Amino acid sequence: MPSCIGLSLHHAFAYAVPVITDNSVTHQSSEAEILKNRINGLTYKSFDAKDLACKIDILIKNKKLRNYLSKNAIKTILSFNKLEDKVNNYLKVILN
Repeated sequence: MPSCIGLSLHHAFAYAVPVITDNSVTHQSSEAEILKNRINGLTYKSFDAKDLACKIDILIKNKKLRNYLSKNAIKTILSFNKLEDKVNNYLKVILN
């Protein structure tokens, strides 16, 4: 998902699928806060198609990294995706 990944990130992680998205703070939604580069997915330099292609190539060729990211993706969503966390994050945005 090149940018503004939103809930697709959570869906991917629920199926243990690591993602690649850009590193832009302004083009990502709040759901992207669970993405940790090289832990449960990869980020590329925003608006840099060559960097995106490089990250795709890395995941295609590096099965060990793909498996590592996949395991961490499912661990992330299982530990983060709790109603209480969602409510607190929502309130934090509304109240600030």
